[in-house]
Amino acid sequence: MKPANRETPSDLASMKRASSDDLRLRRATRADARELSAVAREAKALWGYVDDWLEAWRADLTIGASDVERMIVRVAESDGVIAGFGAADRVDGVWEVAHLWVRPRFARQGIGRMLLDSLVAAAREAGARRLRIESDPHAEAFYMKAGASRVGARPAPMPGAEHRVLPVLELSLE
Repeated sequence: MKPANRETPSDLASMKRASSDDLRLRRATRADARELSAVAREAKALWGYVDDWLEAWRADLTIGASDVERMIVRVAESDGVIAGFGAADRVDGVWEVAHLWVRPRFARQGIGRMLLDSLVAAAREAGARRLRIESDPHAEAFYMKAGASRVGARPAPMPGAEHRVLPVLELSLE
């Protein structure tokens, strides 16, 4: 299997497309980890979650330098600013989207789809046949529009929302 963060031919094609739209897609570096964590927290907060919930999710929204090395991590930049990032990881033999976040000021500009397409291409080139996505409820429609199917749900209760669940989706790469 290729090293997770090595650029592939499909990544290079995405970079060319993105550059023409004032965006650049690149692989993440260890030095990006702190900024990627900030992007994840900003994006999650956009959905109006209360501060207590965001604090409870702090560890899940933190990207470490070792995560950048272990996972496939792609960054979208606009004029040197990280607009968003996506990460895919192989867990127990199953490829999954570990992160996909876009800063609020860059939302609804196609960046999330560009990042997802890059993760799909990289996972496919690594031999994946499907990509599992445990989605925030607010992001489910985005993934469904990209071709994912709901295959289940995972309980994810929070104070005041004891019946909250996370949609579990699957995206075929065949």
